[in-house]
Amino acid sequence: MRKVGIKAHEKDIKLFRKAGKDVKDPELKAFVDKTLPTLQDHLAAAQQLPQSGKNAAAMGAGKN
Repeated sequence: MRKVGIKAHEKDIKLFRKAGKDVKDPELKAFVDKTLPTLQDHLAAAQQLPQSGKNAAAMGAGKN
């Protein structure tokens, strides 16, 4: 799950960076500029998540 979230955010960030350079519509450009930092924050958060397996068990994952 962690890897999927990281890969998805990396892909989205790459697309948003490209769109930020290429887009002509000012409203769309504003959306890209506003959204890109959020995507970057989400990527950073996903990278901080524990990996599944022994690290997750050490962090208490799976306990009710």
